[in-house]
Parts: sequence; C-alpha cells; structure tokens
Amino acid sequence: MAQTVSNDALWEKLSEIDNKIDACITKQNTPASSPKRVDITSEIKALNDKILVDIDAKANLLGAHSQSHFDANRKNIISLDESLRKILNVVSHIRKQQKVETVEQANSKNVEQPKTEIAYFDFKFFKVRKTSLIITVLGVLVFILTVFCIKQQNDYSLLIGEYYKQNSLIETLRNHNKF
Repeated sequence: MAQTVSNDALWEKLSEIDNKIDACITKQNTPASSPKRVDITSEIKALNDKILVDIDAKANLLGAHSQSHFDANRKNIISLDESLRKILNVVSHIRKQQKVETVEQANSKNVEQPKTEIAYFDFKFFKVRKTSLIITVLGVLVFILTVFCIKQQNDYSLLIGEYYKQNSLIETLRNHNKF
C-alpha cells in the first residue's frame, strides 16, 4: 500500500528544516568561540614549552652519554698504549737474551753443536722459534685491541652525528616558535 502525503505536510516539514538550518547558521556566526581559542593557544604554548624542556633534557642526556663513550675510548687507548709498552719491554728482553746466547755460543766455539731445544717448538712437520710465536701472539692481541678501539670510535662518531642532528632540529623548532 502506498501512503500519500499531502503537500501541506511536506511544506510544513520543509519549513521546520529551514528553521533548524537558520538556527545552526546563526550559532556559527556568533563570536562566542573566540575565548576558547585564546585558551587553546595558551595551552598549546604551555605544551610547546614543556616539549622543548623535555627535548633539552634529552639532548643533555645524549651529550653525557657521548662523553662517557669518549672517556671509554680514552681509557682503551691508554690501556692499549700500556700494553704496547709491555710488549716492547718483553720483546727487548727476548732480544737481549738472544744476543747473550749468540755471544756465549760464539765464545764457546762449538759451532757444530745442535741448537738447544729451548729455542724451538718442535711440531711434527716444522719447527717454530719460541720468540717468533710469542711475537705473533702479541701482534694479534695488539691488532684485536686496535680494531676494538676503532669500533668504539666509530660508535662515538655516529652518536655525535645524531646529537648534532637533534641539536639542529631543536634550533629549528625554537626558531619556528619565535615567529
């Protein structure tokens, strides 16, 4: 069944809708919302100041963290320097012993005597002088320490780069907020 609606009822509904639309337009045109905007902008400024304080605190923390890496690198370099000095002392002591042994052998004039077993490690297929083995082991240790220090320096450089990026971002935000 189809329901019929009279023209008068339709015109009455349309006039009610027109009145509601007019009421909405007048509410939008009233300047009552401007005090809220002032409150909102003051809240935004307060939040912006809080964010800047947080960013400054994080930047200071990052700077302290980078300084700790720099201090750790310095300690590692000092320990590496001490290790190198100890290695140099051991090598010079070994060379002095070798010179004394060669002088003793020359003095005894027993050239045909076989070399002592103390000076060599005798493996199945080859012989290795003890001093060469010690020097090789110490050289490997120096290499490992050097690689470790280089890695820490690289990490420090990356952190400093990030620190400068954040610092420039903070300055950009500060300059943007002044306007």
